[in-house]
Amino acid sequence: MSVGYVSHSYRVPPPVLYQAIGVEPTPRDRRPLRKIAAQQNRSVDTLISELQVAIIEFRRSHPPPPGPPLPNGGTPP
Repeated sequence: MSVGYVSHSYRVPPPVLYQAIGVEPTPRDRRPLRKIAAQQNRSVDTLISELQVAIIEFRRSHPPPPGPPLPNGGTPP
């Protein structure tokens, strides 16, 4: 799995994730996380933990927009 895949899956911009793991973003970077971790001499688990923190922080500061109103007057079924 690559940073781009994580970015797409969790809807977090790639630069946010690259910054979190200390990597300069480059176009079409498809390196797997394990390769990035090896190049930085650290574990994949550490890299994944840093990505998870970045995802949580991004979502906290960028909440999703509200959905459309419900047809039954706004109360869930």
